[in-house]
Amino acid sequence: MTVYYDRAGVQVTSHELVVQGKRYQLNQLQRLRIARGSASPAGTICAILAVLFVLPGSCSLQTSAWTIGLGLTAIGVLALGAAALIIRRLRPRPFEMWADYQGHTVQLFWTRDERIFNGIRFAMVRASQSDPLTR
Repeated sequence: MTVYYDRAGVQVTSHELVVQGKRYQLNQLQRLRIARGSASPAGTICAILAVLFVLPGSCSLQTSAWTIGLGLTAIGVLALGAAALIIRRLRPRPFEMWADYQGHTVQLFWTRDERIFNGIRFAMVRASQSDPLTR
């Protein structure tokens, strides 16, 4: 048995994938696929910020105090953009690995760390190519 990956609670060998103690035989994994998970609720937060800053600012543009409205709109756009960038940086969409296993679709693994995910993904490719039972 050859070990291709053994870090972060995940082990990929020539015959199985072990994730947090749960074992999956490679020759029983069908339709192995990768995906990106859903984004964090950053969209809701940014929408709330947009309503709080941009909408009142744009309503003020119709009055004589248009400079206040323009200022509020600019603050809203900057706050909205900064919030979106910060949230996206802190909570990136997760990387997921899925497969059909014993007749059920299961999520084998997920992480927000692209480097770890790619290490596991490449280990799975090497393991499936080395075992004639998985071809």
